[in-house]
Amino acid sequence: MISLYPVIAEKLHIPVGKEFKLKPKRGGVYPAQYRFSADDLEYRPSQCCYWSSITNQPMQMRIFLALLRGGVEVVKDE
Repeated sequence: MISLYPVIAEKLHIPVGKEFKLKPKRGGVYPAQYRFSADDLEYRPSQCCYWSSITNQPMQMRIFLALLRGGVEVVKDE
């Protein structure tokens, strides 16, 4: 099966492996960092933590739907 994560990353103009954060329309930037890999969406709650897979399907869907609806924006780390 072909992974859609690289396609989603490309549509969001985020290189695979590049870290980013999510910022809701109202409020500050979420503290967690995210990144797309070739076959996964990963996150870490803070700099001191290891990257983990977001294997929780409802959590992935909430993130994707928020991005599609425009409820959050991507904040790229420079």
